[in-house]
Formats: sequence, C-alpha cells, structure tokens
Amino acid sequence: LARSTDLQELVCRCNGQYHVFNNKLKDKKPQVIELLQKIRNVVQKNGGSHYTNEMFQEAERKIEEEKQRILKEQQEKIRKEREEIERKVQQQCEIERQKLNQQLQAERERERQRREEERRVEIERMNEERRRALEKLEEQRRIEREAKEREMTAMMHRLNEQKAEELRQQ
Repeated sequence: LARSTDLQELVCRCNGQYHVFNNKLKDKKPQVIELLQKIRNVVQKNGGSHYTNEMFQEAERKIEEEKQRILKEQQEKIRKEREEIERKVQQQCEIERQKLNQQLQAERERERQRREEERRVEIERMNEERRRALEKLEEQRRIEREAKEREMTAMMHRLNEQKAEELRQQ
C-alpha cells in the first residue's frame, strides 16, 4: 500500500476502508464471512446504503453532468437536423417557386403568341377582305369604264352616222 500512490488514492476515496484476501489459504470460508460482515457494517454505518452520502452525491453529480452533456448533445443534434430540414424545405420551396414561375412565364408566352397569331390572322382576313373589295371596286370601275367606252363608241358612231347623213343631205 505504501508503494502505490494509485492504491492509496483508491483507499482514501473509500474513507480508508479496504479488505485484504489471502488467496494462498485452503479454507477461504472465514475470509468470505469476514468480508460479508464488513459489508454489513459499512451498509449499516451508511444508513442502509452501500455508498457513503458523499460518494453517492459525487456519483449523482457525475451522472447529472453526463445527462446534461448528453442532453445538450441531443439538443444540438436536433437543432442541426431541424436546421437542415428547414434548409431543405426552403430549398425545395424555392425550386417549386421557380418551376411555377417558369410555367407561368411559359403560359404567358404561349398566350402572347396565341393573341399575336389571332391578330395576324385577323389582319390577314381584313387585308383579304380589303383586297377583294378593291378587286370588286376595280371590276365595277372596269365594267363602268367599258360600258362608258361602248356608250361613247356608240355615241361617236351615231354622231359620225349623223354627220355622214347631214353631209349626204347637203
């Protein structure tokens, strides 16, 4: 005991109590009885507990410290997991928002192109109507011009005949 500081420290933590066995003895029963009696005395001295109040309090304190350390670790782990989940959810929401924006933009572009196509078709229709109306008007003018030309030709022919008749009568 005097040569080992570690052993001295252990005995000190046990309030100077220790028990030695002689493993070379053939009959070990008396040593066992002596150990059991010593245990009963310590338990009785400690108020029915195997531990002294100081030892118990120290063990409780260490257990509580360990529980607190584990609790903090768990809370930190949960916090990090929650942050990671929130980050992923936010990221997913952002991706979905971007997809919706792209879909909305694509829909707006399709609608713009549709309206533009409708306008183009309407302009073509109006131009076609205008072209037909102009053709019809030109056809009417041509017919009228031809009719006037025929009328003029007929009138000129009559006038020439009248003149010729007047010349013959003179």
